[in-house]
Amino acid sequence: MTKKLTKAQKARQIQAQIRREERQIQAQIRREEQKRVAEMEFLLDSRAGKLLKKGKPFIVVACDEPYYLEVYRLIRAYEKAKGTWTERDENVFNQTIVEWREDPGAICIGGTSWQSDEEK
Repeated sequence: MTKKLTKAQKARQIQAQIRREERQIQAQIRREEQKRVAEMEFLLDSRAGKLLKKGKPFIVVACDEPYYLEVYRLIRAYEKAKGTWTERDENVFNQTIVEWREDPGAICIGGTSWQSDEEK
């Protein structure tokens, strides 16, 4: 046999349900905020992010700019002269050149020159 609840008991039940739902919403908001922070940290861990953190100005050259390969070659020559150009850098550069010759816009869509190993 079920006992009939008083108005006060019903009100407490409703308040308890509201508190549970509020806690769930707050937990979801915290999870979403943590995800956004993690995404921002990932972006700030990139080369551009590191420069931003240091307050250093930098130039961005998009892969669909007509001077993209010229800038890429200039960076390659400089890094090779410094001894910081790696075998992986050279492989990515060579693949980029091949893709560019086949289809100049292709490297912006799915090419290797701007993607990290994790993104592939």
